[in-house]
Amino acid sequence: MSATLYFIFWNIVSAVLGGIFVYFLLRRRTAALEAAHKDLNEAYETLRRSDHRREAELDLSLRDREMQMVSLHNQLLECQKSHNVLKNELATLVASDAQFLSDNPAANNDKNTQALARIREKSASFDYSHMGFATAAEADDLKIISGVGPQIAEKLQALGIYTFRQVAHFNDADTDAVTRAIEFFPGRIQRDRWVEQCMTLYMMKQRGETLPDEFDWDAPYARK
Repeated sequence: MSATLYFIFWNIVSAVLGGIFVYFLLRRRTAALEAAHKDLNEAYETLRRSDHRREAELDLSLRDREMQMVSLHNQLLECQKSHNVLKNELATLVASDAQFLSDNPAANNDKNTQALARIREKSASFDYSHMGFATAAEADDLKIISGVGPQIAEKLQALGIYTFRQVAHFNDADTDAVTRAIEFFPGRIQRDRWVEQCMTLYMMKQRGETLPDEFDWDAPYARK
């Protein structure tokens, strides 16, 4: 075989071997790219599902917030309505007291009547924001509270405090304000534990249980 044929033969062999090498190199590179593409697609799908789930969660949270806002708005309207009713009732009572004292001069010497008139005047600027509003139509028998007699119950009602629920929501500031407003003995509300009593009485009322004539700390209901 001549030198020319050898040269051509080895060039063909080199080209074939080079082609095979490039083929396998490209195939390996293609496989790596396909694998990377698959990983990217899976990552994209994971992110898409995560975004959809998060979007659904946010939408649900937004709807919950909207429902809460509607509920709070309705509660605010109810509070404003109760406040207006209470203001009208108090205005009527104050006017009635003034008329009664005008028509009955001797009643000016009645300390209890004068005290009730003063308390009703204070109620016009009293802060009910924590304990809430109530009306005479919702009134509980506050004399059930141990330490509350007829006169104190009357004073509480003159101040606009009609229910166990309101007393159960007293905080320290409310307790001090009520003590001053009804001209009561300082510290007596805490010593008699009005708040704890009214929490129990309110829960009993909610459960439809029979209320006692007077709260008894030794009774089974007081230990629940």
